[in-house]
Amino acid sequence: MGERQPALCLRTYDFGDSSQIVVLFARSKGKLRCMARGAKNSVKRFAGALEPLTLLSADIGGKKTRDGLLTLRETDVLDGFFYVRRRLPSLAAGCYLLDFLAELLPEAVPHEPLFELALATLRRLAGAKVDLAEEVLVFELLALQILGIVPNLESCVQCGGAVDFSRDATFDTRQGGLVCKQCQVVGKPLAVCAGTRATARAL
Repeated sequence: MGERQPALCLRTYDFGDSSQIVVLFARSKGKLRCMARGAKNSVKRFAGALEPLTLLSADIGGKKTRDGLLTLRETDVLDGFFYVRRRLPSLAAGCYLLDFLAELLPEAVPHEPLFELALATLRRLAGAKVDLAEEVLVFELLALQILGIVPNLESCVQCGGAVDFSRDATFDTRQGGLVCKQCQVVGKPLAVCAGTRATARAL
């Protein structure tokens, strides 16, 4: 047995008649793709735990298969987030967070602060009066910041000049930030109102 570690189950894919490929977000290892052999038949080793939106205690082997997959040897459920699953809107928000992580995270790069942020956000989604859209937006912005790919909202990405936060501005999707009037290129600019910029900057 290896050292167990907490991991969020992001996605699962059937492999053959009895096995599954599992995409995990492990606290100390980052995003991992694992092979769970016999997962559909082994109640003792997996106990129905291999399901997205589940926090696991995972025993993951260190050696990769020929397909580049790690071996998931055994799991236990730490949190099934049943309180999130009870309502369709919160379940949809939780599944979106998992997809966001699965698509954005690089392979095998530790991101412990992002792991803790994901857990905290998932647990807040169960609140009766929580604003789901706001929770998801805050998570997205903070996750992008942690990963170092948050859009530049401080200055013009082209010339480096200051951008007046009291006025509307233009966002250049190709350059990943705001551009001043002098640096705007021909085409359809993406307008960003002053209120949106101020809110995003504050987050």
